[in-house]
Amino acid sequence: MAGHRQVILRVTDLVVKFGAHAVVDGVNIEIYSGEIRALIGPNGAGKTTLLNAISGIIKPSGGRVVFRGEDITGLPPHLSCRKGIARTFQIPNIMPGLTVQENIWLGINSKSRIPWHPFQEAKKMANVSKDVAVLGELVGLADKLDELAGNLSHGDQKLLEIAMAMSLDGALLLLDEPTQGVSPREIDKFISVIKKLAETKTVLMIEHNMDVVLGISDLVTVLDHGKVIAQNLPAEIVHDERVRQVYLGT
Repeated sequence: MAGHRQVILRVTDLVVKFGAHAVVDGVNIEIYSGEIRALIGPNGAGKTTLLNAISGIIKPSGGRVVFRGEDITGLPPHLSCRKGIARTFQIPNIMPGLTVQENIWLGINSKSRIPWHPFQEAKKMANVSKDVAVLGELVGLADKLDELAGNLSHGDQKLLEIAMAMSLDGALLLLDEPTQGVSPREIDKFISVIKKLAETKTVLMIEHNMDVVLGISDLVTVLDHGKVIAQNLPAEIVHDERVRQVYLGT
C-alpha cells in the first residue's frame, strides 16, 4: 500500500518509562507520506504517551524518532513543530476568548513570525486573512469565523483545533481522539475533514470510534500495554483474534 511513497516517520524501539513502568515498551512504527494511520488500543495502552514522545512533549527513555530522515528524538515541541509536526489534544487547546479567525490567525502568525499590530503592511495582512479563510473553509467553519471560540460546540472546537494545527503548515498531523465527545451527527464532518487533510498531509490519529477507523484509515496499528500487538489493513484488523480480545472485547 505504500507504493513509492517515502517513509515520513520512523519510530524505532521507542521506550517511555515512568519510574520502573514502561508505558511505551519497544514500539516500532513506519508511517508513509500521505498515509492516514489509526492508532488504537484499550485505555492505558500508551497511545497518547506515544504521541507525546513523537512530538517532544515527553522525552523518551530509549529508542529513536526519525522524521523526514532526521533524528528528532527528545526535540522540544516548539522545535518539532518547526520541523513539520503539528499536534491536537483530547481536550481542545484553543483560546476561548478569541474568535475563530483570531485563533487560526495565531497559528499562521507564529509560523510566519509576522508581528501582529495595527501598522502591519496591508499585503501581508491580506495574505494571512486569505489563509484564515481557506482553513476555515477546509474544516467547515467558514460561516463561524467571527464567533467566539468558547461559544462553539465541542465538535466545532475540535475542528478549530485541527485548523490551528493546519495553520502551522506541518507535514505530519498527530490527532489525539479527534472525534471524542463529538455528536453522531458531526462524525461525518470529521471524516470528510480528515480525508481532506490527507490530500496534502500525513495523519497519525488515536481514535476509538471504529466506524471512523475502518472508514478512513490506510493502516491500523494496535497497542496494548505499551507494545504493538498488531498492524494491518482495517478490514483485516477486525478479524485479528488478539485484537478482538484486548480491544473489541470478543
